[in-house]
Parts: sequence; C-alpha cells; structure tokens
Amino acid sequence: MPPKQPMPGDEERRRAIGARIRAARMEAGIGLRQMARDLGMSASWLNGVETGVTGTDAVRLADVARYLRLPASVLLDEPDYVQERKR
Repeated sequence: MPPKQPMPGDEERRRAIGARIRAARMEAGIGLRQMARDLGMSASWLNGVETGVTGTDAVRLADVARYLRLPASVLLDEPDYVQERKR
C-alpha cells in the first residue's frame, strides 16, 4: 500500500486537534506525563500529538477522549473546515 499523501489542510487540522486535546487535558488538571502513563503512551508521543507534529489514529484518539471523559467528536469538531469541504 503506498504511503498516504497529505491533503491540503492536514497540518492545520492536526494542530487544531492537538490543541483541543491539550486544552481538555489542562482543564481537567491532568499533567502530560500522567495522562501518557495512564494511557500506556510515551509523553513524547502525546506531546507530539498535542503540538500537531504527530498525527494519531482513531483508536488512540478514542482512548484519549474516553480518558478525558469527552465524546471524540469534541476533539474532532472543525466547523469551519466542514463548511469549506461541503462547498
């Protein structure tokens, strides 16, 4: 299978999702290392996701959302992007 080709806006969406994860984690008062440890992930990986350097798959995103006690849709909600794609 050939590697996935990036789509326009992928980098921005990764950063936006990561920022929402970080905001939710901080609002819950959970440290990055604690959350990574509890989820069995490395702190460097989680930091990469939160800063948009690293993407994540649906399974890990669901784990993060469940840990933060949020629906995954809250982390994925991109109303501007969705409206733009509908055009």
